[in-house]
This record gives sequence, C-alpha cells and structure tokens, in this order.
Amino acid sequence: MVLVSSAQRAQETWTHVSELVRPGSTETRDEVYLANRDQLLEIVHGLPSGATTALIVGHNDGLEDFASWASSTPVTLKTSTYAVLRSDDPWSAWDQGRAELVDVVVAR
Repeated sequence: MVLVSSAQRAQETWTHVSELVRPGSTETRDEVYLANRDQLLEIVHGLPSGATTALIVGHNDGLEDFASWASSTPVTLKTSTYAVLRSDDPWSAWDQGRAELVDVVVAR
C-alpha cells in the first residue's frame, strides 16, 4: 500500500518511483502533507491489517522524526532518501522503539 502526500513535489516523486514499485493500492492523502510524528503514527495505526507493506511518500521533518522514534535509532532523511522499517507488530500496535531500522537509502 502506498500513501502519497497531496503536495506537488511528493506527487512528482511518486510518479518516478511508481515505475519501479507495483503496489496493491495507492492513495493520495492530504493528511500526509507536513504531518508530524504523531500524525504519521495515527496514519500508520489506520493502515489496513491486510497491508503487509506500506510506503509513505511525504515530507520532513515528520518522516525523519517518525522513523527515528519508531526505531529508537537516529535517522537522517535528506531529499530523495527513504528509511526501511520493519516490525512484527500489527500497524495498530506500532509505538516508540517497536520497529527495526533495516536500511536508509539515498535514491538519487
């Protein structure tokens, strides 16, 4: 499942990435635009339980703060960088330190 901010730049990023990723569903969500950590947690908590993987295309500082908080590992996300988090917990149970930071990738 992919959630994309309604911001033009996020939409453009998704256009390029979507050529390589084939999600089960894609949704444009206004609430992803400039979402802070708590707002992103609410979004993650609301993901359908059947979604085994989620990609959020959004903005900093929220995504960086969320990835650092969820993994209890400092994460720096510059433009075109993404963090890969993993957890055995259902989306609704994600909380501080409950995810593992698997990788940080610079896509440029």
